[in-house]
Amino acid sequence: NKTLATLKVGCSILEFGDVAALSEALKVNKALTTLDVKGSNFRDGGIVVLTEALKFNKTLTTLDVGSNNLGPGDVTALAEALKVNEALTTLDVVGNNLTDRDIATLAQALKVNMTLTTLNLGGSDHTSTHEEIRACLERNVLARRLLRRVGTPSPASLRT
Repeated sequence: NKTLATLKVGCSILEFGDVAALSEALKVNKALTTLDVKGSNFRDGGIVVLTEALKFNKTLTTLDVGSNNLGPGDVTALAEALKVNEALTTLDVVGNNLTDRDIATLAQALKVNMTLTTLNLGGSDHTSTHEEIRACLERNVLARRLLRRVGTPSPASLRT
């Protein structure tokens, strides 16, 4: 694919093979910027396979994995991908009934991630962790503004 910028396959049942194929394509894709898989009822660890692609993808800026009943292993895989992904700016995880531990896992990843500026937790009531997340996202927004003024080094060069 050299032209498709947005792919919406939400509200469908994505079997493991479907997600594996999508993941492999995402690893090398240079055009897709938005992927919406909300409500896709991932089966058999599909979200873990999808997040593996985020470790390699350099163009996807928006990912919606809302309403997929993400479990702790799924959230951990997503957090691990966020630690190394340098493209994603918007992540939507609304409607996944995330626990305090899930939110804390994402917050830890955001301490390393320098690109995510928007995270939709969708009504989760985890105020102490939300403050941590807000601070990380604000840091990233400010860093992006500064980069626009002085040039654009890679996000990896900004890590402490």
